Amino acid sequence: MQAASIEPSGEGSRWATRGWLVASAATVTVLLLGVLRAWLPSVVHVYGDAGTTPAVQMGLFALVWFLLPVPVVFLVRRLGAKVFWRLGVVVLALARVALQLTDGGWPQLGTASVALVGGATAVIALASGSPSGHLARVGIVLGLGLEAVLHAALGTLDLVWRGGVGATVAVVGLAAFAIVVAERAERVPLWWPSPLDAAGDFSPVWTRGPAWPWLAVGPAIVLTGVLVASPARLELAGGIGPRAAVLALAVATALALVAASLAPAVGAGVSGTIGAVLVVATTIGAIRPVGASSAVAQLGLLVAIGFVLGTQTSPGDSGPRRRAAAAAGSLLLLLALGFGYYAAYELAFPFANGAVLLAGAVLLAGLSVAAARDDKRTRRVRDVPQGALVLAATALVVVGGLAALLVPATQEPGQSPRAGGPVRVAVYNVHAGYDVDGRFDPDALADVLLASGADVVVLNEVDRGWLLEGGHDLLRLLTDRTGMHATFAPAADDVWGNAILSRLPISDVTVSALPRGGAAMTRSQVSAVVDLGEGRSLAIVGTHLHHVEAEPAVRLAQARAVAAEVSRLRSRGLAVAVLGDLNAPLDAPELEPLAFLDDAVPGDEPTWPADDPTLRLDHVLITSDLVASDPVIVRTTASDHLPVAVTIGPRRSIAAAGQD
Repeated sequence: MQAASIEPSGEGSRWATRGWLVASAATVTVLLLGVLRAWLPSVVHVYGDAGTTPAVQMGLFALVWFLLPVPVVFLVRRLGAKVFWRLGVVVLALARVALQLTDGGWPQLGTASVALVGGATAVIALASGSPSGHLARVGIVLGLGLEAVLHAALGTLDLVWRGGVGATVAVVGLAAFAIVVAERAERVPLWWPSPLDAAGDFSPVWTRGPAWPWLAVGPAIVLTGVLVASPARLELAGGIGPRAAVLALAVATALALVAASLAPAVGAGVSGTIGAVLVVATTIGAIRPVGASSAVAQLGLLVAIGFVLGTQTSPGDSGPRRRAAAAAGSLLLLLALGFGYYAAYELAFPFANGAVLLAGAVLLAGLSVAAARDDKRTRRVRDVPQGALVLAATALVVVGGLAALLVPATQEPGQSPRAGGPVRVAVYNVHAGYDVDGRFDPDALADVLLASGADVVVLNEVDRGWLLEGGHDLLRLLTDRTGMHATFAPAADDVWGNAILSRLPISDVTVSALPRGGAAMTRSQVSAVVDLGEGRSLAIVGTHLHHVEAEPAVRLAQARAVAAEVSRLRSRGLAVAVLGDLNAPLDAPELEPLAFLDDAVPGDEPTWPADDPTLRLDHVLITSDLVASDPVIVRTTASDHLPVAVTIGPRRSIAAAGQD
């Protein structure tokens, strides 16, 4: 009995079928990465109860969801790849629509988890049903780049966090498109051994291929999500604005598509060697977003991943089960690398967490080197027509340029009308932008800040690009919504820390790390001089002390460092206000070094947790030449902390204001 053939008739139909496969793999990748941007922070803020659950326990919870698709590896040969491909894509698409309709909490975590399982199932089935895997992995490279461009074009506020009919319609359209192109990619029955990858039937050399290249998918997702798809990292490294970042990412995506598509034509020896060298070099250059070379490395890393995933060898057919196992293993590597990188902020590892990313890059390089060594067994094939490739790459750049126009122009900060008089200040731990239900809502935070009337705000837990938190640039989102200008103070790493928002001119900014002791996470303080007008100035010190209640010695050393900074500013004749989440009440012994300062908001009204506050952790402290009035602790659940606002100024200015 003759096996069913999926070969379409005609040259044009052949290329069309291949195009649908690339488009389908890319769409699934975009959807899956979008789900990850909601699922990861949901694990932290919903299951992890705002990070109070031990990191290892959260990791085990996450592992359960990554293990659920593993049985597909053992069932795919019996039931066929197409069954699980269709099931995975449909579950991913429908659960993504359902996720759009949730409003935080366990429904958000539950639907995101189901979508994650669906996406993982689709990836495993895609690997199983693609004997060569080349076109499928080209689609994954395209999806990685497109998701980064979309994330940047949306100002990092992804569709999942946007309300309204427009966002819902966009998500429904994307989900429907995913289902349609998934069906077009496999237009005939896919019962094994009929492959998803139509290229296998057109060129005999591609009817077989190794399983191990699929191990590269998970690490590639981690490196892209952490180091590439973060506009703030490009801004910090090369001064690249949001609109330019969108265009730069589009160009990098086009180059990555070219690299992945033409890799078989140049041969595994060339593409594998280039991929191995580039992926390690660009990862090393991108880990610290400092200098223009780092910006180039971030963009180059996407191109390097294109070479790695596009490199193709054919040492023999590995079989659908082995390919499925490799894909499942790559997703477990995604979890291990991602967990290892971010767990270093809670667990004191004996190495810098950048080593975790470098380990992922070395793994990718090893796979590329192995492919290069198999070059003698690989026939060089031009799998994608050059005309179509040039058209696709050009379209990416054009679309990227148009998408850049979606990014709102940066607002110029408004200036306070006050001249030499009192100034209203506030401190707010913004919890990386997540409310008490685990929903990312920068609009709610901005509304709170605007309602407080504050001219100067110290922010704690400002995230500018952690994949674990969704990869948002919260500082940019808040400055756009409040019209204030920002000064960022890295703490845990280059894109997570403290910030000062101000309507008034500031100068003499100093950022310094606080003593770390044996703690896993680095903390920082930032000081700046605020120009009040009429020749008067006020020094602001913003900080966030160590959070583990059982480790007061670390907070004591940090409080001493803050006191030393206050003394330095006082020696210049400046009045000083200290604002921050001190992670302790003022009568705690470890805060004794700050006892010479006055509490601008007297009393013990609690500020944490926001939905049922029991502890006063957030404070405004002032030197004796300042006086405070109109203190307010705002009741809101926009973060897990309550903001504290108060008006401060020279004593005579406050008195004059009262007489008026």
